Amino acid sequence: MSSAGDPLGSGLVASLAQPGGNVTGLSLMAPDLGGKRMELLKEVVPKISRVAVLWNRLNPYSANSFKEAQFAAQQMDVNIQSFGVKRPDELDSAFEAIVSQHPDALIAIEDPLTVDQRQRIVDFVNGHRLPAIMGCESSLMPEAL
Repeated sequence: MSSAGDPLGSGLVASLAQPGGNVTGLSLMAPDLGGKRMELLKEVVPKISRVAVLWNRLNPYSANSFKEAQFAAQQMDVNIQSFGVKRPDELDSAFEAIVSQHPDALIAIEDPLTVDQRQRIVDFVNGHRLPAIMGCESSLMPEAL
């Protein structure tokens, strides 16, 4: 594996100490970043009250990061709006739904789907002048988030 958000939770390995087979690689294992991103958004844009979270519903790491963002938002009295997608062709309808909900900012949780579609996400947030934050794989820095 080149990298995995949660190799144990996604079933890639039996345990982190003894992965078994020929599995080697890196693990992002940082779902708490969902909460940290929420805190950072609130610091940069103190008046936010609604934040859209774009995430991959098929990825256990994304689900954990989303839960962390939800928890942090509750602590800050911010309403989280969930926009889970499974495929790139679902992004346009997610963008339409996001616009209809009028969020104050957007968090895009990084995973292969969102990193691969980062330019579409950047174009969307730029076009709607929406403050946004997105993690990315270090070798795939987004152009404008």
